[in-house]
Amino acid sequence: MAEGVLFNIAEEIIKTLGSLAAQEVALWWGLKDQLRKLNGTVTRIKAVVQDAEEQAQKQKQNHQIEDWLEKLREAVYDAEDLLDDFSTQVLRKQLMSGKRVSTEVRLFFSRSNQFVYGLRMGHRVKALRERLDDIEIDSKKFNFDVRGEERASLTTVREQTTSSEPEKIVGRESDKEAVKSFLMNSNYEHNVSVISVVGMGGLGKTTLAQHVFHDKQVEAHFGVRLWVSVSGSLDVRKIIEGAVGTGDSDDQLESLKEKLERKIEKKKYLLVLDDVWDGKDDGEKWDSLKELLPRDALGSKIVVTTRSHLIANFTSTIEPHDLKGLSVDDSWELFRREAFRQGQESGHVDERIREEIVERCQGVP
Repeated sequence: MAEGVLFNIAEEIIKTLGSLAAQEVALWWGLKDQLRKLNGTVTRIKAVVQDAEEQAQKQKQNHQIEDWLEKLREAVYDAEDLLDDFSTQVLRKQLMSGKRVSTEVRLFFSRSNQFVYGLRMGHRVKALRERLDDIEIDSKKFNFDVRGEERASLTTVREQTTSSEPEKIVGRESDKEAVKSFLMNSNYEHNVSVISVVGMGGLGKTTLAQHVFHDKQVEAHFGVRLWVSVSGSLDVRKIIEGAVGTGDSDDQLESLKEKLERKIEKKKYLLVLDDVWDGKDDGEKWDSLKELLPRDALGSKIVVTTRSHLIANFTSTIEPHDLKGLSVDDSWELFRREAFRQGQESGHVDERIREEIVERCQGVP
């Protein structure tokens, strides 16, 4: 593949994911959260792909980078195919508004067929996102540079993560209250206290954090609320840049610290560090990060979401909140709400199929 083509394909995927057609697909088949996460992953990969391609050209003998690029090529081609399939279904559904519609199209958009199609596409999107997540994780070992012009797109993705309040929470009411209680309680010995929400991938740690972040009482309690989508190991500079909202590649850490202090203005703040992974020298990096964070206002809080119990244990100043799988009833309620949209009924799904669906979910949203 010629230099730059991979970057351009990733850019087109991002545009398509933000299109009206993708929004319609997300609504019809309950894929809003999956497509949002896919968009974030592709955006973060696109930010480093130019440097990856240049390093591959310079280091002809470094087959590891070329192998990484090859995996990425295969994944983005599969993403293109998936989005083409979505576009086709949008066009087919639009035909339903016409007077002359083939029997084949009418059969496709029958209730049972749509139910099965939604399940199948949901699995395809999730599998693709997990592949790209693994590719993004692998990229960390190469230390690819993020180009200056790409930093703005990463900031936009961070803002989009929290720009709108998530839908009604299912099965996480007690989890939300536990985290919220910690945030609202000022009886802690640290000026800045930390709680980690820990659990396996897919349990809804980010969604839970969003619900707490957007809670009206939480909004009123903190003078400043900051959200940083880490989606990687602890990178002190990138986290501070994310909290500030802007970053200049020439800024020194001390300069970024001053910008953050001016932004917070000694107010009580809430900082969410979402999706923190294991990495090298995490303990030292966490200590460095704490030194850069303001500690003026008593009652400031940090929420860390992570899959790693190691990360959870050394970041938390209290017992980490261990997120468990959903109950059988909550799993079905969440699936029913996401799978049946626009007034559709779920009563036609018999008990056997329901049990099979819930069993496959295994408590994972």
